[in-house]
This record gives sequence, C-alpha cells and structure tokens, in this order.
Amino acid sequence: MLGKRTTFIVACAAIVLALPSIGLVAFGQTRVNDKDMQALMQNLRDDAKNFQPVFNDSVNHSGVRKTSQAKDAKDLARQFVRQTDAMLNQFKKHKKADAALPAVMDSAVRINRLITSLNLNAQTVTRWEKVRGELHRVASAYGAADPLAE
Repeated sequence: MLGKRTTFIVACAAIVLALPSIGLVAFGQTRVNDKDMQALMQNLRDDAKNFQPVFNDSVNHSGVRKTSQAKDAKDLARQFVRQTDAMLNQFKKHKKADAALPAVMDSAVRINRLITSLNLNAQTVTRWEKVRGELHRVASAYGAADPLAE
C-alpha cells in the first residue's frame, strides 16, 4: 500500500512540475513568428506610404493650408513613413525593432491629434484607420501599449 501511495505522490508531483512548461509551450505558440512580424511591418510601411499623399492633399484643403502648421503636418507624415521604413529595415537585419517602435508610436499619436483637430476628410480618416490597425498589430506583437487604442 505504501508503494502505491508513493507512486501516486510522485505522479502528482510530476504533473504539477510539468504544468508550467506546458503553459510556456502554449504561450510560445501565440508569439508572432519573424516571417509574420516582417509582413506586419511591411503592411504598416506600405499603408503609411499610401496614407501620406492623401493626408497631404487633405491638409492642402484644410483651414491651415499654406501655413507653417500645414508644412509641419506634411513633414510629420513624411517622417512617419521614414520611421516605419527604418523600423522594417531594422527588423529585417536584426529580427527585432523594439527600439524603433516608440518613435513610430509617438509620430502616430501626433498625426492622430492632427487628423482630429483639423477635421480632415473621410478618405484621410479611412486610410489612417488602416494604418492604426497595422500599428496596433505590431505594438501588440511586441507587447507594447497602443496609445491610439480606444
């Protein structure tokens, strides 16, 4: 009887000790792999590039047209595209881009404020929503907070 009891205790201990490793395996499976992360960043960069001319045109037709604020807004959009491109290139080389993500997020927050304050057209808002979605996926994959999430 003591042998069965010892066997039962050893089996229970083995199960308890195995549970954390089973949990880690399940967690590891939810991580975005490098190929998918590169695709997410590529989509973000492409969407940012498609957003920029629409944003610039919308700024040109806004109440701040032909002002330094319009120039600054366009410069910010251009900077955002460069940042997403640099983040993608950094990821391609080093398989990580967590150092570049905060700058991209900061620019995105600033662009988001401009879109809201300037009351830009629906096409600009639609393109921006697509960029925001891609940015949210990248931030989530890095476990970073998304300041644009509502």
